[in-house]
Amino acid sequence: HTMLVSREGLKEAIDRIGYLYGGPTGFRRP
Repeated sequence: HTMLVSREGLKEAIDRIGYLYGGPTGFRRP
């Protein structure tokens, strides 16, 4: 269950950071 929690926390963190950076697609780059 540690992996699940880590993944959930990471996803939330990335989502928040990405939004602050400039949208959910701002953090993710091809």
